[in-house]
Amino acid sequence: MAVCGKPGMKSNCLLFALSFVVLFGCAYCQAQIGGVPEANIEGMTIGSIEIESNRTDPTVSRSEVLNAARVRPGQSFSKVAVAEGVERISDLEGVGLADYRAVAVGNQVKLTFIVDERNLVRSIVFQGMDALSQKKLLKELDFKRGDYLDELNVNGGAEAIKRLYLEKGYSSVRVEKD
Repeated sequence: MAVCGKPGMKSNCLLFALSFVVLFGCAYCQAQIGGVPEANIEGMTIGSIEIESNRTDPTVSRSEVLNAARVRPGQSFSKVAVAEGVERISDLEGVGLADYRAVAVGNQVKLTFIVDERNLVRSIVFQGMDALSQKKLLKELDFKRGDYLDELNVNGGAEAIKRLYLEKGYSSVRVEKD
């Protein structure tokens, strides 16, 4: 046990004082930002609901997310109900993943649904491929404009086009994806 004031104990006293300040400071900051642990917000009133998307132009609307979630401001927060809502959001067309974040703000809960939408194929462009028509090349792909982007389909399409060119005698064909 270190006793402050004894010779050689100055550094231990300083370390003890700093530890106390850091621990007290962390507890004070947690209380100031309203960081109530999720377990303690069960049953609190939902004050607001926000939607975060990984896209700047979401294809899944706010109303679709809220309808799937079946949770509204003014209701009591229930971790089970919100988790079930997240599952329903994940099942929406175009949604890859969904999650939520719940934070106490004052005596209410700020609920945020995080929606990770799948990307769409916006365009298909062939450059430098004049030997075969664009129509013939498009037939080699297992996807089309407007489909959800699937990396396996894109890779398979690139391989199919490369094979087609090799069959036509173009030995130095290179297919790149952008």
